Amino acid sequence: MKISIVTDTDSGQMNGVAVSVGRLSSELSAMGHEVQVVDLEGVTCIPAGRFSPGLSIATPLSAWSVVKDKVEEFEPEHVHVATEGMVGLCGLKLAKQKGLTTSSCSHTDWDSILGKMFPPVGGLFGRWLSRRTTGVDIRFFRNSLEASAWSAKGKRSAVLRGGVDDCFRY
Repeated sequence: MKISIVTDTDSGQMNGVAVSVGRLSSELSAMGHEVQVVDLEGVTCIPAGRFSPGLSIATPLSAWSVVKDKVEEFEPEHVHVATEGMVGLCGLKLAKQKGLTTSSCSHTDWDSILGKMFPPVGGLFGRWLSRRTTGVDIRFFRNSLEASAWSAKGKRSAVLRGGVDDCFRY
C-alpha cells in the first residue's frame, strides 16, 4: 500500500512528533508499504520556537500548495494525519477530495501552544484545529476511554498499545 504521512513537523527536528513519524515511516516500510512523509520542507512558516522549541506554524496557502503537489505526485492509497496543523489539515482535505482512506493520531497540544501564543483566542483556534481531524476513517487514541467516546459517535477508533511509536498497524 502507498501511504502518505502528513505532519507539521520537520524531520530534522529532535522532538516526540518527529521521532514518532520517523519510526512509523520505518515500520510501515519494513512491512512492505511504500511510504511518503510530507512535512514542513518547502512550506513557508511562522517561527514559534519561543512558545515550544523548534515549533513553526505553516501558512495555509503555502501548506496547501506544497502538500497538494507532493501528495498528487506520490499518488497514495491512504493518508495518515500525524498532526492537525495546516499541513495535516491540507493532507486530510486532499485525501477526502480524492476519496482516499485516512487515519490520525494527535501528537500536538494545539490548545495549549496557540493559547500561549495568542491569548485569549489562540486556545479557541487550537481546539478548532484539533477538531478538524474528526473526518478521518480511523483515529488512534492513547487510552480506551477516549477511544470508546469516539466509537460511541459511530466512528472507528483504536487504542495505542506500547506507546505512540510501536502501535500503528495497517
